[in-house]
Amino acid sequence: MEFALHNRSRFGVLVRILGVAAACYASSWLGVHSPLGGGVASPLWPPTGVGLVALLVLGPRVWPGITIGAMAMAISPEAALPAVAAITIGATLTSVLGYLLLDAAGFRPELPRLRDVLVLVVLGGIAPTVVGATVVVCSLQASGALTADFGTIWLIEWIGDALGVLVVAPFLLMVLRLRWPQVFRPARWLEATVLFAAMVTLLVLTLRADEQLLFLTFPFVVWAAWRFQLAAATACALVATTLAFYAASRGMGAFAFHSDLSNILTLQSFAAVAALTALVLSVTVAARNEARAHVEEVAVQLAAAVHQLDRRLRVQPGADRPASPERGNPDPAQPKTT
Repeated sequence: MEFALHNRSRFGVLVRILGVAAACYASSWLGVHSPLGGGVASPLWPPTGVGLVALLVLGPRVWPGITIGAMAMAISPEAALPAVAAITIGATLTSVLGYLLLDAAGFRPELPRLRDVLVLVVLGGIAPTVVGATVVVCSLQASGALTADFGTIWLIEWIGDALGVLVVAPFLLMVLRLRWPQVFRPARWLEATVLFAAMVTLLVLTLRADEQLLFLTFPFVVWAAWRFQLAAATACALVATTLAFYAASRGMGAFAFHSDLSNILTLQSFAAVAALTALVLSVTVAARNEARAHVEEVAVQLAAAVHQLDRRLRVQPGADRPASPERGNPDPAQPKTT
């Protein structure tokens, strides 16, 4: 019986590993490859966020799935073995190191505090991706597979991996926590629909314009964070980032008039600011709402206690007063007068 349970447990872990590998491989198709460096550097790399979320949700035992997914993505007929090995090692090291740092810092995947957002940004996004990008680019440089400037490729690779955490990971964490609301509110659903429809419409118009107007979408990110918090704000940031990168890859609008490096840095700046705005503002508003609800609850309890005390005093109006001496029976403590 124990042997059967042990085999079932090992089979479950194997299924999870294969699922993580498939998710990392599928998300790699959403990554946008830069024309710089022969497609080595990626301005936005979703598998970084997918791998980190997999470790946070399923545990560290699924790390081989990240390795398998990265290797499957890197292997191609024209890919050299050092490049495949560098990408595989860098992807695995980035996700595992990010998980270990978050676990050591007491990170909570629900993102209930501003501290958790800062920990995710610094220890989950910035710090481990520095190591991963350095391993990948240095390995490619040593093997001769890097054809562009080292510093430029390293910068694009680092920011792209970090954006995979900042943009993709919070959205996945919120999706995994979504539950159907107990009370259906048509007005709130209508507001959310109008929000997303207006944001997508404005994005399509701005991406077709000859001027760079991407940052006009920020009011919608603020609106989503203020009214719906993390679930809607992270979705808005992800949708806006995806559409912007798609337009840049097709040379639409203002992206056709600038260099590839300029477009990449503009897109990465836009994605980083949108993601940070969504995260910080959503958590701040949620904390304010929670504090306000707590204050209102305490006020109700205090009002109930005061009302109950007032009722008791009304039932026994003289309970707290000393009894007055009866007429004709003077107080023995008072001196007699002649």
